[in-house]
Amino acid sequence: MARRFRLLALTVLALYACALAVLFVNQRSLLYPASDRRATASEAGLVGFQDLVLPTGFASV
Repeated sequence: MARRFRLLALTVLALYACALAVLFVNQRSLLYPASDRRATASEAGLVGFQDLVLPTGFASV
């Protein structure tokens, strides 16, 4: 009985380690893709709000 439990525990641990390895290797492709597009307040459906641009001294991206 103990031998069967040990085998089950090692199997679960190995599967968990494999899942972590797959996530680690593919983490770049799992990220949400960035976009340069900015939505205005009215496009986002925010009534009564206005867009505000703060100058930072850096060129806009």
